[in-house]
Amino acid sequence: MMKSLLENLGKWTIYAVVFLTPLFFLPFTVEFYEFNKLFLLFTLILIGFSAWIAKAIFVERALVFKRTPFDLWVLLFFVALVIGSIFSQDWRNSVFGLYGRFSNSIIEYGLWTAFYFLITQSLTPKEGKRMLTAFLYSSFFVAVSFLCWFFGITSFLHISTKVFVSALGISPQAVAMFSALALILLLGEWVFSKAQSKLSTIFYSVLFALDLLVLIIIHFSAAWIILLLALSGLIFFSLSCGLLQGKETNRLALPLLVIFVSLLLFIFPSFFNISPIGSEVLLDHHTSWKVSIETLKHFPFTGVGLGNWQEAFASFKPLVFNQTPFWDYRFDTPTSYYAYLLGTTGIIGIATFLILLFSAGVFFWKGMIKKEERLKGFKKALLPLLCGFSGFVVAMFFYYQPISLGLIFYLFLATAGLFMAKEFSFPERRKELSVMPAANLFLTFFFLIAIFFVGGGIFYAGRFYYADVLYQRAQAMPNSPPKIALLNKAVTYDPFYIEYSLALAQTSLNFGLQEILKPQNNNKDAVSKLIPYISFAVQTVNNAVTVVPKRAEVWELRGLFYQEVRPLDPKNAQIAQLAAQSFTNASSLNNTNPTPLIELARMYLSIGDFSEAKSALAKARALKPDFTAIDFTQALIKEKEGKPQEAIALLQGILKNPTQLPRTFVGEFAYNLGRIYSDNQDYAKAIDALNLSLQANPDYENARYLLGVVYEHKGDTKQALEQYKKLLISNPGNQELEKRIKALEK
Repeated sequence: MMKSLLENLGKWTIYAVVFLTPLFFLPFTVEFYEFNKLFLLFTLILIGFSAWIAKAIFVERALVFKRTPFDLWVLLFFVALVIGSIFSQDWRNSVFGLYGRFSNSIIEYGLWTAFYFLITQSLTPKEGKRMLTAFLYSSFFVAVSFLCWFFGITSFLHISTKVFVSALGISPQAVAMFSALALILLLGEWVFSKAQSKLSTIFYSVLFALDLLVLIIIHFSAAWIILLLALSGLIFFSLSCGLLQGKETNRLALPLLVIFVSLLLFIFPSFFNISPIGSEVLLDHHTSWKVSIETLKHFPFTGVGLGNWQEAFASFKPLVFNQTPFWDYRFDTPTSYYAYLLGTTGIIGIATFLILLFSAGVFFWKGMIKKEERLKGFKKALLPLLCGFSGFVVAMFFYYQPISLGLIFYLFLATAGLFMAKEFSFPERRKELSVMPAANLFLTFFFLIAIFFVGGGIFYAGRFYYADVLYQRAQAMPNSPPKIALLNKAVTYDPFYIEYSLALAQTSLNFGLQEILKPQNNNKDAVSKLIPYISFAVQTVNNAVTVVPKRAEVWELRGLFYQEVRPLDPKNAQIAQLAAQSFTNASSLNNTNPTPLIELARMYLSIGDFSEAKSALAKARALKPDFTAIDFTQALIKEKEGKPQEAIALLQGILKNPTQLPRTFVGEFAYNLGRIYSDNQDYAKAIDALNLSLQANPDYENARYLLGVVYEHKGDTKQALEQYKKLLISNPGNQELEKRIKALEK
């Protein structure tokens, strides 16, 4: 009874992992998909392993290890990743995953390694086939969820289309890759299946149509390449190995149809274009490989560590990348999974992974070339896995590996291992525990240790999950003490994700500054109560750069903090020095991005050091000559140097085609142009510039206030009152506005 219960618990846990992982998501965290899938995986695998350990200790009283051809290489690959993480540039990212991405962390790879061995130790080949069927059922619901999004059905269910594309995630390319690999397995199973029930035939037919429709809608070229190669292999081995004979070869009609469609749409991509859909922004392959190769030169053996490719990208992206539309993106993964492994795990990681793939290829090949007639059934079971696995190997040249694709890799590998273990004579090893001295004491101790680790894992996983729930709740709140308290609680529950600390610091700073600027707080007592918020924010961001000293964006944020607090103590030269140090460090870590240098130039400008400001700006211009923010900063320097006409000429040039600029840029640039016109008493042009600023950003209060002042100087009382009254709505009780309105209404 106990044995059957534990065995079934282990099996159904595996089936649940296979079926639920692609489908599972929850709206309670900032990132709906990868984060929740990872926690589901963690929980289910802990349950499965607990059942396996309990069965070994209390039922069989023996440790039984079922060997497969890939065990050693799966373990070595994981060990290589652990070694790389020990020497990681940021161990937090390596252990827990980069925040917002979460996949490709040591925790995830540890779970997949455990999942592989849980399958090989718990299932028979027949049960492995059932597991593949569970995967196909899951792929059915993935396809349905995507089509519901595409045809607008999710809007009726009040699901935001901004965060939902399918149950798999928000990337259409990931859905295409998943559907292509599922379609390969489906066709392989269909070609070699025996007489099917009517219900199974209907299911296979519907799934085939859905997957093909999904692929046509998304129209991702890499998915067509995968189908072409994998299904060509399916047909080649089916015929060359004599697996199909006579009328049985008619079963290859569907694979041939998919090959034809794939070839047609790959060669003529616009032949059947249903509707363009948004797609994930992927880094181009050339830059992906260039960054990873440069990273390998600097960190040859272990790379920068899992989860740290974003830092490698910041340091090693080529200067020519600044001429692309995505020059200011912080890409955290390359397009190719192999490029990712090369940059993050170095020679050790990529070599062990390639050896694992080579080992799998060798055993697949050996299995398919065996001549014995009795092995036809074995080959028919193996060939769909061979084609699916080959499809995955090709897919990773064109795409990275989110959690759902990681599931496919270890699922196909473990299932193939089940089939091969018997045919290649990998006997199980058994260690009887009952014959050991003090066996009962040893078994009890071992079980208690296992329970301790399982309980500890669940406890800390719960804390980390709750931290992100708190962080998600805080996102919707205004800057306020309750939001600060909520973020502080999130940091307490999970001190490892630095993003929580940075959000806490930003909120504290924003709240402190916005409250200080309110008229009712224009007294020493009120200011003294708000200064601790600002001090806490600065202290928190200083702690952050100590914890993650190699992250450029954290140094840049620190510089912005000091730049914002400097007006509170303008005579304190140390604040300016700390801001300059922060922007300099950010620039050295992100050495092809001009933004930190521009901020450095503005900081020097604010303290009147024109020489250093011009020097920093010249360096920024060398990185990206066409960046309008550089010309804008140059205009500010010209103004400070007493050359307003040159400043005006620069700003007019920038605003010549305002529709080509981001709206926030237009608002800021036009406001400053209006300000300079106003300072030079050219009120008509100032009004035009300020109206342009408000068209771009109607909520820009500085522009609206200055527009009121300009109308007042021009003698247009009616227009001045209109602007001041609009501002008073959003700033009730503002004494300056009330004073001006009262004076104009006399």
